[in-house]
Amino acid sequence: MPKDLLVFKIFEIGDSDDIFFIINQGILMFFFFLKYIFIFILLMISLLTLTKLRGIYLHERYNKLEESENKLLKPRLILGITYLFLAIGIAFNFLIYFLIWISYFLPPPLIFQLLDVIDPGFYDPNRIRDPNKNKYEFERFIYLLFALASFEACLHLILTIWYLINNNRNISNPRVVIHNLIWSLSVSIVFGFLTFAPYFLRATW
Repeated sequence: MPKDLLVFKIFEIGDSDDIFFIINQGILMFFFFLKYIFIFILLMISLLTLTKLRGIYLHERYNKLEESENKLLKPRLILGITYLFLAIGIAFNFLIYFLIWISYFLPPPLIFQLLDVIDPGFYDPNRIRDPNKNKYEFERFIYLLFALASFEACLHLILTIWYLINNNRNISNPRVVIHNLIWSLSVSIVFGFLTFAPYFLRATW
């Protein structure tokens, strides 16, 4: 890239930093509230699962359950307790710290490898890959977008798994469920399974 064009690009990015700073602060604050919305969703899923499990158990005492329902008692119990543990762990942050530690052993998101290939020359991919090394606000903005996509995929996956186990006999469109599973896993591979986790710790980075 010509030197004068490179200087123009950096100057242009610097001018827009104030706008990206405001946007980034809004996204960070959104993550702060998103954490508690996520906790509420996990608690509701756990409550619905365990409540339904209790109803099935009481029904079993008076009537003979179908084989498929009986086989799913234990998976539903595990699912309900797991989602309850996730909600408590995220609410008190200890699970978030554990997930961040786990993320160091996971392969990097595929999008970071694409950034190395598509390098326009006016930014350093390492500064986007690590939010602690951001020089410009637009680099943090890009990482925040990746984190939002990662969270969307995680939430999608959690809801899809719950739907599969909790509605084993009433899946009206299995093709849609399979599509949701593939979509969630694909987006998680591209943007990372736990890219969003650090932003659940505090409203500002």
